[in-house]
Amino acid sequence: MSRSGWIRLPALGSSVEPFALLLALCLPAAGTATSGRAIFEGKGACLSCHAIGERGGSLGPELSNIGVIRSPESLRLALVNPDAEIAPEYFTVVALTKGGQTLRGIALNEDDLSIQIRDSDGNPRSF
Repeated sequence: MSRSGWIRLPALGSSVEPFALLLALCLPAAGTATSGRAIFEGKGACLSCHAIGERGGSLGPELSNIGVIRSPESLRLALVNPDAEIAPEYFTVVALTKGGQTLRGIALNEDDLSIQIRDSDGNPRSF
């Protein structure tokens, strides 16, 4: 920190993402558990992929103990840019059926001729 009270940071370029990340890491949390829950269950659509306890989807990791597993900085990054770090076992694939239906899921098994995915309802599907 300089004498003026300002922190000198390296140049980040013109990309907006590093600035959003920097703000998320430096600013104190301004929300509440209630507002966070409303976003998680509502417009954030987190429950479509993630579960907490018995509620939610199965395409992403279960988050009941995420605060014990990951650091606050890691959680902030995940909130600012959810796709920044995805474990390979949660990579999403999209399949288009012969009937024109689009299915999203997690790849379970794959070879040169077929793929098996777990769809958003947790059902295994083979193509």
